[in-house]
Amino acid sequence: MTLHLVFSQQGLTACLQRRMPDEPLVLMGDAVYENSKIENGYRLFTDIEQRGLPLSGDTLDYTDLVQLTVMHSPIVSWHR
Repeated sequence: MTLHLVFSQQGLTACLQRRMPDEPLVLMGDAVYENSKIENGYRLFTDIEQRGLPLSGDTLDYTDLVQLTVMHSPIVSWHR
């Protein structure tokens, strides 16, 4: 099962057009500004905190992110 790492708003738009709903998605970098509930979606805690955003939805830390990368293959990064 594919793990999707999303780094921007444009990347999120492209990802959501191609991803299957049961595949996990992690919002990172500027993508954490997206605050809508995404099925099987997570936001990286440190990136939320660095941007001074309120915590909402499902978050994960780097340890959780590493666990997801070990459990899933392939891993797709979405930047634009």
